[in-house]
Amino acid sequence: GVRACHLSRRQQEMTDQAAADVQRYAAHLARLTERLQDVDPQFVVEDLTLLGTDPRLATAAVVDGAGMVVTSTNFALREQPALAALPDLTEALMESARSRREVTLETHDKGTRLTAVMGIQDRIRAPSGPGGGRGFVYISYDLSAERALLFERLLTERAPDLFIAIVATLVATLLLRRNVTLPLSNLQAPVPVN
Repeated sequence: GVRACHLSRRQQEMTDQAAADVQRYAAHLARLTERLQDVDPQFVVEDLTLLGTDPRLATAAVVDGAGMVVTSTNFALREQPALAALPDLTEALMESARSRREVTLETHDKGTRLTAVMGIQDRIRAPSGPGGGRGFVYISYDLSAERALLFERLLTERAPDLFIAIVATLVATLLLRRNVTLPLSNLQAPVPVN
């Protein structure tokens, strides 16, 4: 009861913090990409590399106006179609990113996975092609490892309490048997007649 509520509250706090972080990182990456994509694109790659140090990060990418991955924390995704390469990216989410100037956040698997996208002006690769020159940044978090660690930590913190509860239950059972159950069974036994 109480422990499950505590775990649920801690998981929700973790998800809320991750949602704030992923939105902040998406906005940062979008601003950085728009400012530096034609001046110093290598700086955007370096920033993605730094973002990759976050253990919650599953994938981060910059997608051009044609829907192709320009750069990503996963080098194998570069120059791949974003819809096929990026987990949890749908056509609707891609269009939402292209049409809006704020971060769009989606949650998956009860808050275990978070996806944030934000539109950018693609001035280099597709200024007049499909997508109208509007690319986007994509950041995906996976919180499953962090949630497992939280559960393990909570279990470890509560192990002594659980052990004490089990021992107390066993002692109470033995005392009840010795002081209540056995005397009552002796009363029910037939008394020998002399």
